Amino acid sequence: MPHLFSPDGDKAIARILAQRPLLALDFDGTLAPIVPQPENARAPLAISRILKKLCNRLPVAIVSGRAKADVIDRLGFVPHYLIGNHGAEGLPDVHPDLAHDQVAQWKAALEPFAQEFSAAGVRLEDKGYSLSLHYRLARERDDALALIEKIASSLSPAPRLIGGKCVLNLLPPDAPDKYRAICHLLILSGCDSVIFAGDDLTDDVVFEKAPQDWLTVRVEPAAGHRARFHLSHQNEMFLFLQRLLSGLESLQRPDVRKLFAGP
Repeated sequence: MPHLFSPDGDKAIARILAQRPLLALDFDGTLAPIVPQPENARAPLAISRILKKLCNRLPVAIVSGRAKADVIDRLGFVPHYLIGNHGAEGLPDVHPDLAHDQVAQWKAALEPFAQEFSAAGVRLEDKGYSLSLHYRLARERDDALALIEKIASSLSPAPRLIGGKCVLNLLPPDAPDKYRAICHLLILSGCDSVIFAGDDLTDDVVFEKAPQDWLTVRVEPAAGHRARFHLSHQNEMFLFLQRLLSGLESLQRPDVRKLFAGP
Protein backbone atom coordinates (compact mmCIF):
# COMPACT_ATOMS: atom_id res chain seq x y z
CA MET A 1 0.00 0.00 0.00
CA PRO A 2 2.05 3.02 -1.19
CA HIS A 3 1.86 6.47 0.35
CA LEU A 4 -0.53 8.77 -1.48
CA PHE A 5 2.11 11.51 -1.66
CA SER A 6 4.20 9.69 -4.24
CA PRO A 7 4.52 9.68 -8.05
CA ASP A 8 1.95 6.87 -8.26
CA GLY A 9 -0.36 8.78 -5.96
CA ASP A 10 -0.04 11.93 -8.04
CA LYS A 11 -0.95 9.98 -11.18
CA ALA A 12 -3.96 8.39 -9.46
CA ILE A 13 -5.24 11.78 -8.30
CA ALA A 14 -4.82 13.31 -11.75
CA ARG A 15 -6.53 10.36 -13.41
CA ILE A 16 -9.59 10.35 -11.17
CA LEU A 17 -10.02 14.13 -11.21
CA ALA A 18 -10.23 13.96 -15.00
CA GLN A 19 -13.48 12.08 -14.45
CA ARG A 20 -16.37 13.36 -12.34
CA PRO A 21 -15.64 11.80 -8.94
CA LEU A 22 -17.73 11.65 -5.79
CA LEU A 23 -15.63 12.55 -2.75
CA ALA A 24 -16.73 10.35 0.17
CA LEU A 25 -15.09 10.68 3.56
CA ASP A 26 -15.30 9.04 6.96
CA PHE A 27 -15.41 11.41 9.95
CA ASP A 28 -13.70 10.13 13.12
CA GLY A 29 -10.00 9.53 12.54
CA THR A 30 -10.25 10.84 8.98
CA LEU A 31 -11.59 14.39 9.03
CA ALA A 32 -11.44 14.72 12.81
CA PRO A 33 -8.63 13.47 15.05
CA ILE A 34 -9.49 10.62 17.42
CA VAL A 35 -10.06 12.04 20.92
CA PRO A 36 -10.55 10.32 24.31
CA GLN A 37 -14.15 11.54 24.55
CA PRO A 38 -16.05 11.08 21.24
CA GLU A 39 -18.38 13.96 22.06
CA ASN A 40 -15.39 16.33 21.79
CA ALA A 41 -14.50 15.41 18.20
CA ARG A 42 -14.54 18.24 15.66
CA ALA A 43 -13.20 18.69 12.14
CA PRO A 44 -10.28 21.17 12.27
CA LEU A 45 -11.10 24.60 10.86
CA ALA A 46 -8.58 24.27 8.02
CA ILE A 47 -10.25 21.04 6.85
CA SER A 48 -13.73 22.55 7.10
CA ARG A 49 -12.68 25.53 5.02
CA ILE A 50 -11.10 23.51 2.24
CA LEU A 51 -14.09 21.16 2.11
CA LYS A 52 -16.38 24.16 1.65
CA LYS A 53 -14.34 25.02 -1.44
CA LEU A 54 -14.37 21.43 -2.68
CA CYS A 55 -18.17 21.37 -2.34
CA ASN A 56 -18.29 24.02 -5.07
CA ARG A 57 -16.38 21.77 -7.46
CA LEU A 58 -17.57 18.20 -6.90
CA PRO A 59 -20.16 16.25 -4.87
CA VAL A 60 -19.01 15.64 -1.30
CA ALA A 61 -20.41 12.96 1.02
CA ILE A 62 -19.69 12.24 4.67
CA VAL A 63 -20.20 8.55 5.47
CA SER A 64 -19.95 8.07 9.23
CA GLY A 65 -20.71 5.52 11.89
CA ARG A 66 -22.15 8.34 13.97
CA ALA A 67 -25.80 9.29 13.84
CA LYS A 68 -26.53 12.05 11.32
CA ALA A 69 -27.74 14.42 14.03
CA ASP A 70 -24.50 13.85 15.94
CA VAL A 71 -22.06 14.48 13.10
CA ILE A 72 -23.60 17.46 11.27
CA ASP A 73 -22.58 20.12 13.80
CA ARG A 74 -19.05 18.74 14.02
CA LEU A 75 -18.21 19.34 10.36
CA GLY A 76 -18.11 23.11 10.01
CA PHE A 77 -19.56 22.85 6.48
CA VAL A 78 -22.61 21.33 4.77
CA PRO A 79 -21.87 18.35 2.50
CA HIS A 80 -24.09 17.36 -0.40
CA TYR A 81 -24.77 13.99 1.23
CA LEU A 82 -24.63 12.96 4.88
CA ILE A 83 -24.84 9.25 5.70
CA GLY A 84 -25.02 8.12 9.32
CA ASN A 85 -25.01 4.85 11.25
CA HIS A 86 -22.75 3.10 8.72
CA GLY A 87 -25.35 3.55 5.96
CA ALA A 88 -28.63 3.15 7.85
CA GLU A 89 -29.40 6.90 7.74
CA GLY A 90 -29.47 9.19 4.74
CA LEU A 91 -30.29 6.85 1.85
CA PRO A 92 -33.72 7.26 0.26
CA ASP A 93 -34.27 3.50 -0.17
CA VAL A 94 -33.32 2.55 3.39
CA HIS A 95 -36.09 2.58 5.99
CA PRO A 96 -34.44 2.09 9.37
CA ASP A 97 -37.55 1.77 11.58
CA LEU A 98 -37.04 -1.97 12.09
CA ALA A 99 -33.40 -1.36 12.94
CA HIS A 100 -34.47 1.22 15.52
CA ASP A 101 -36.76 -1.31 17.22
CA GLN A 102 -34.06 -3.96 17.24
CA VAL A 103 -31.47 -1.61 18.71
CA ALA A 104 -33.92 -0.58 21.43
CA GLN A 105 -34.39 -4.25 22.36
CA TRP A 106 -30.64 -4.81 22.54
CA LYS A 107 -30.19 -1.71 24.68
CA ALA A 108 -32.80 -2.98 27.14
CA ALA A 109 -31.05 -6.37 27.23
CA LEU A 110 -27.73 -4.65 28.04
CA GLU A 111 -29.09 -2.61 30.95
CA PRO A 112 -28.42 -5.34 33.56
CA PHE A 113 -24.72 -5.15 32.62
CA ALA A 114 -24.46 -1.38 33.21
CA GLN A 115 -22.44 -1.67 36.45
CA GLU A 116 -20.14 -4.29 34.97
CA PHE A 117 -19.51 -2.08 31.94
CA SER A 118 -18.86 0.94 34.12
CA ALA A 119 -16.37 -0.94 36.30
CA ALA A 120 -14.51 -2.09 33.19
CA GLY A 121 -14.38 1.42 31.68
CA VAL A 122 -16.91 0.64 28.94
CA ARG A 123 -19.43 3.25 27.78
CA LEU A 124 -22.58 2.46 25.81
CA GLU A 125 -23.61 4.88 23.05
CA ASP A 126 -27.11 4.60 21.60
CA LYS A 127 -27.10 5.94 18.03
CA GLY A 128 -30.70 5.07 17.31
CA TYR A 129 -30.02 2.56 14.53
CA SER A 130 -26.89 1.00 16.03
CA LEU A 131 -25.09 0.74 19.35
CA SER A 132 -21.45 1.46 20.09
CA LEU A 133 -19.55 0.18 23.11
CA HIS A 134 -16.50 2.37 23.72
CA TYR A 135 -13.53 1.17 25.78
CA ARG A 136 -10.85 3.78 25.04
CA LEU A 137 -10.82 4.88 28.69
CA ALA A 138 -10.60 1.33 30.06
CA ARG A 139 -7.50 0.56 32.12
CA GLU A 140 -7.32 -2.94 30.64
CA ARG A 141 -8.52 -2.61 27.06
CA ASP A 142 -8.11 -6.28 26.15
CA ASP A 143 -10.21 -7.31 29.13
CA ALA A 144 -12.83 -4.67 28.31
CA LEU A 145 -13.10 -5.86 24.71
CA ALA A 146 -13.40 -9.49 25.84
CA LEU A 147 -16.24 -8.50 28.17
CA ILE A 148 -18.02 -6.60 25.40
CA GLU A 149 -17.71 -9.48 22.94
CA LYS A 150 -18.94 -12.00 25.52
CA ILE A 151 -22.02 -9.98 26.39
CA ALA A 152 -22.74 -8.99 22.78
CA SER A 153 -22.68 -12.67 21.78
CA SER A 154 -25.56 -13.32 24.18
CA LEU A 155 -27.91 -10.94 22.34
CA SER A 156 -30.66 -12.28 20.12
CA PRO A 157 -30.76 -12.00 17.22
CA ALA A 158 -26.98 -11.87 17.10
CA PRO A 159 -25.84 -8.38 16.05
CA ARG A 160 -23.43 -7.72 13.25
CA LEU A 161 -20.22 -6.69 15.00
CA ILE A 162 -17.87 -4.13 13.45
CA GLY A 163 -14.77 -3.16 15.34
CA GLY A 164 -13.06 0.21 15.37
CA LYS A 165 -10.47 2.13 17.34
CA CYS A 166 -11.36 1.12 20.91
CA VAL A 167 -15.01 0.62 20.01
CA LEU A 168 -17.25 -2.28 19.03
CA ASN A 169 -20.30 -1.41 16.95
CA LEU A 170 -23.49 -3.50 17.11
CA LEU A 171 -25.64 -3.38 13.97
CA PRO A 172 -28.75 -5.32 12.94
CA PRO A 173 -27.79 -8.39 10.85
CA ASP A 174 -29.25 -6.95 7.64
CA ALA A 175 -28.03 -3.39 8.17
CA PRO A 176 -26.45 -1.66 5.16
CA ASP A 177 -22.75 -0.89 5.19
CA LYS A 178 -20.60 1.98 3.94
CA TYR A 179 -19.87 0.33 0.61
CA ARG A 180 -23.56 -0.09 -0.18
CA ALA A 181 -24.18 3.51 0.84
CA ILE A 182 -21.41 4.86 -1.39
CA CYS A 183 -22.57 2.79 -4.36
CA HIS A 184 -26.03 4.29 -3.96
CA LEU A 185 -24.59 7.81 -3.72
CA LEU A 186 -22.58 7.18 -6.88
CA ILE A 187 -25.85 6.63 -8.74
CA LEU A 188 -27.63 9.54 -7.08
CA SER A 189 -24.82 11.96 -7.83
CA GLY A 190 -24.36 10.88 -11.45
CA CYS A 191 -20.62 10.64 -10.86
CA ASP A 192 -18.22 8.40 -12.75
CA SER A 193 -16.09 7.17 -9.87
CA VAL A 194 -15.31 7.60 -6.17
CA ILE A 195 -12.57 9.03 -3.99
CA PHE A 196 -12.91 7.49 -0.52
CA ALA A 197 -10.83 8.00 2.61
CA GLY A 198 -11.29 6.19 5.91
CA ASP A 199 -9.25 4.98 8.82
CA ASP A 200 -10.48 1.83 10.55
CA LEU A 201 -12.35 -1.46 10.43
CA THR A 202 -15.68 0.16 9.59
CA ASP A 203 -14.10 1.34 6.32
CA ASP A 204 -12.53 -2.00 5.38
CA VAL A 205 -15.63 -3.12 3.50
CA VAL A 206 -15.13 -0.19 1.10
CA PHE A 207 -11.43 -0.90 0.64
CA GLU A 208 -12.14 -4.59 -0.02
CA LYS A 209 -15.01 -4.15 -2.47
CA ALA A 210 -14.05 -0.94 -4.29
CA PRO A 211 -13.57 -1.26 -8.06
CA GLN A 212 -10.09 -0.60 -9.40
CA ASP A 213 -11.06 2.78 -10.81
CA TRP A 214 -11.92 4.13 -7.33
CA LEU A 215 -9.24 6.01 -5.42
CA THR A 216 -9.23 4.58 -1.89
CA VAL A 217 -7.04 5.98 0.86
CA ARG A 218 -6.46 4.60 4.34
CA VAL A 219 -5.44 6.99 7.11
CA GLU A 220 -2.55 5.24 8.91
CA PRO A 221 -1.24 2.10 7.16
CA ALA A 222 -2.16 -1.34 8.47
CA ALA A 223 -1.18 -4.82 7.38
CA GLY A 224 -3.75 -6.63 5.29
CA HIS A 225 -5.84 -3.62 4.37
CA ARG A 226 -6.75 -3.17 0.72
CA ALA A 227 -6.87 0.56 0.17
CA ARG A 228 -4.87 1.60 -2.88
CA PHE A 229 -2.91 4.24 -0.95
CA HIS A 230 -2.37 5.40 2.59
CA LEU A 231 -1.66 8.53 4.58
CA SER A 232 0.71 8.24 7.53
CA HIS A 233 -1.48 10.20 9.94
CA GLN A 234 -4.75 12.09 10.15
CA ASN A 235 -2.89 15.39 10.07
CA GLU A 236 -2.02 14.68 6.41
CA MET A 237 -5.69 14.85 5.45
CA PHE A 238 -5.54 18.61 4.91
CA LEU A 239 -2.66 18.19 2.44
CA PHE A 240 -4.63 15.49 0.61
CA LEU A 241 -7.70 17.72 0.29
CA GLN A 242 -5.45 20.59 -0.78
CA ARG A 243 -4.04 18.44 -3.59
CA LEU A 244 -7.54 17.58 -4.73
CA LEU A 245 -8.52 21.25 -4.79
CA SER A 246 -5.35 22.26 -6.64
CA GLY A 247 -5.93 19.50 -9.19
CA LEU A 248 -9.51 20.61 -9.78
CA GLU A 249 -8.41 24.22 -10.20
CA SER A 250 -5.76 23.13 -12.72
CA LEU A 251 -8.42 21.34 -14.74
CA GLN A 252 -9.98 24.70 -15.51
CA ARG A 253 -6.99 25.36 -17.78
CA PRO A 254 -7.67 23.94 -21.27
CA ASP A 255 -4.09 22.71 -21.72
CA VAL A 256 -4.11 20.83 -18.42
CA ARG A 257 -7.60 19.42 -19.04
CA LYS A 258 -6.35 17.95 -22.31
CA LEU A 259 -3.32 16.46 -20.56
CA PHE A 260 -5.44 14.78 -17.86
CA ALA A 261 -7.96 13.38 -20.33
CA GLY A 262 -5.81 10.36 -21.17
CA PRO A 263 -6.37 6.82 -19.84
